[in-house]
Amino acid sequence: MTTRQFEYTLGGFYFKRDGTLTARVVLNYAGLDFIHGPDPTPASNKALFATGIWHVTDAFNVTAGVRQSWDSKEYLFQRHNPDGSLPGSCAAPPPVATYSTGVPNCLIAGLNGSPASFSSKRFDWRVAMDYRFSPEVMVYAQVATGYRAGGVNPRPYFGPANGALNQIKSFKPETLLSYEAGFKTDLFDRKMRLNVSAFYNDYKDIILTLSACPISPCLQPNNVGMADVKGFEVETLIKPTPNFTLDGALSYIDFKYKALNGTTAVTLNMVTPYTPKWKWSFGAQYDFENVLGGTLSARFDGSYQSHIYTEAVNYDRILVSTTAPITTTPTVPGVTARPGGGPLPTLVASNRIDGYFLGNARLTWKQDSEAPFSVSLEVLNLFDRYYFTSLYEQFASPGTISGAPALPRTWAVTVKKSF
Repeated sequence: MTTRQFEYTLGGFYFKRDGTLTARVVLNYAGLDFIHGPDPTPASNKALFATGIWHVTDAFNVTAGVRQSWDSKEYLFQRHNPDGSLPGSCAAPPPVATYSTGVPNCLIAGLNGSPASFSSKRFDWRVAMDYRFSPEVMVYAQVATGYRAGGVNPRPYFGPANGALNQIKSFKPETLLSYEAGFKTDLFDRKMRLNVSAFYNDYKDIILTLSACPISPCLQPNNVGMADVKGFEVETLIKPTPNFTLDGALSYIDFKYKALNGTTAVTLNMVTPYTPKWKWSFGAQYDFENVLGGTLSARFDGSYQSHIYTEAVNYDRILVSTTAPITTTPTVPGVTARPGGGPLPTLVASNRIDGYFLGNARLTWKQDSEAPFSVSLEVLNLFDRYYFTSLYEQFASPGTISGAPALPRTWAVTVKKSF
């Protein structure tokens, strides 16, 4: 709703989900071979929100908003042996062997039928101001809070029967207090757009999934700690002539842990997964008009990303023996070497993806009409750069390292017709 000087929005949100999680899990190094699920995973989120904008003057605006949220999640664990029977109990400390050897999956004893739940409520707010010096120049600043809901570990490998080793654990919501300021401009008779912003985030109870825990096996969401995150972003669009366009973007993120929760392998000098310090991109396009009854556009763009880590625990380079005895806790009787690894005596474990530059080129002809026909020839990864999109190392438990290479140089021809 709106008046001459004030406009506001009131609303509510409701979300309800019903689902199940099912899997066949085989962890030979830990002596586990079981049916996971079907685990019911109902969840709900409710919220009430309000936003108001006060037009103090024609050039100055103040915006404020609030939101009250309620989250609820439930979980019911179902665990069976491959033949449908229940995992048996074991003496303490539990012996470990695969189900096929005749020893039941005793690590997960007591999990079947165990319930877990999580609930929380959260109040968030936002205050922002913007001032327009002219139709071409505007500055702004804002402060806001936000959160990501907590939950329950969906993949415990140690059940209630194992006492202190029980991995049925909940984790709290992660929260953020963010500050941002910047300006937006359209300069030189709208031939150049330049937008700049700087930010600072106070990040608490960060939720990360850990595969390196004090007790293995482990794949467990945890609140690992608090961090300060600051940086800036710049973007521009320049049209020196009506037919020539340049665009670019630059971003910088400085992530610093300032405190860590509990006992994990995360250290203060690490960063969260997939967090590059630098990213930049640029593009150049020229449009040739009146070419065979249409416009021929030639474009080249490039992008760069500095190095990232793909796991909460950052590893640059660790030499791992492929023949040394396995060191998981508890050990697997009869297993004296890590599974896999191949004929080499050692291999290198890493979850670091080094920085890389990618270039793309595209040539497009578009018909000059109300229902245009277009043809494009595109080359992605023009310089055929070999790089990974993900790396997953588990050298400390099953002794495996895996990764997903990106596509090589790729050609494409696209034909479109608008109606």
